[in-house]
Amino acid sequence: MDRRGFLSRASGLVLVGMAVTGCATMPGCREPVAPEGFERVRIDGRTFNLELAETGPKRERGLGGREHIPEDGGMLFVFPDAAPRVFVMRDCLVPIDILFLDATGRVVAKHQMTVEPPEPQRREGESEQDYQTRRMDYEFRLRKYPSGYAAQFAIEIAGGLLDNLNVQEGDQIRLDLDRLKRLAK
Repeated sequence: MDRRGFLSRASGLVLVGMAVTGCATMPGCREPVAPEGFERVRIDGRTFNLELAETGPKRERGLGGREHIPEDGGMLFVFPDAAPRVFVMRDCLVPIDILFLDATGRVVAKHQMTVEPPEPQRREGESEQDYQTRRMDYEFRLRKYPSGYAAQFAIEIAGGLLDNLNVQEGDQIRLDLDRLKRLAK
């Protein structure tokens, strides 16, 4: 091969390398960014757009009252610290699968949560004390889904999806841990 042929091939390889590198660093060439208030999370090769629950009121409400959870949707609960957690299905209208993650994003527990009867409403003429007693009874009856170990994150997705995902306790879920921890209130 003569010098001119070598130079043209080398130049071509450099141009291809620059194009690939340039595309990898351009916003339009990467995986789309999640909308404000959401986090894109890959679980067993599948991408989920998870609504962020980074404040007390958002975590308390969770997915309660939702009639549908998209196949690629759900919620990412972010807590200010890692601690044992317990979730219940208060006011949840559809089954939900949950993964508890420690402060490093490692799965510490998983559950398939089932729909519970709705929270009681106050009856006409019912005293406040009787109503509060019925509400406490309801809370005690709710099935508890514990993390078992300290968890700083929880991921809720549509019920039944864990059957199709190969996720086990000890698996790592990649999250932007530092950024998410800064968001937690």
